[in-house]
Amino acid sequence: MSRTSPVVRWSFLCSLLAVLAGTPSFVADAKKPLPSGLSVSADVVRTDAAKGFYHCAAEVIDLATGKVLIAPDLAFTAEAGGRTKKGWEPEGYGPSFEVVFEVSVTKAGDGASYRVSYSREGVPVAIQKGSLTLR
Repeated sequence: MSRTSPVVRWSFLCSLLAVLAGTPSFVADAKKPLPSGLSVSADVVRTDAAKGFYHCAAEVIDLATGKVLIAPDLAFTAEAGGRTKKGWEPEGYGPSFEVVFEVSVTKAGDGASYRVSYSREGVPVAIQKGSLTLR
């Protein structure tokens, strides 16, 4: 009869217990893919041109899941611009995420620009910028 070393038996026992118990959630979360991209639609209109007030309605969608990440509806001034953020710990990804949407208007008032930052645990994963012409 052959004898196996205690190390081999212990290793086998740990492997068997891991299989019976299932994969720990932190291992499964680490293997899930990150969102691959963003779709951003934004509309900026003047609400009171004389006073420099504007309105922005936007929608940011995760292309990997098709889910709306944030849909800001902002009233802002040309001087201050608009900014909003949303953070969460999505089921299936594990770590926390944050989306920041910023919008501003040019000094001449003929254009606007937006910036979307998508971060995981405080580290940017995706940044998207765009500009619009105001009429």
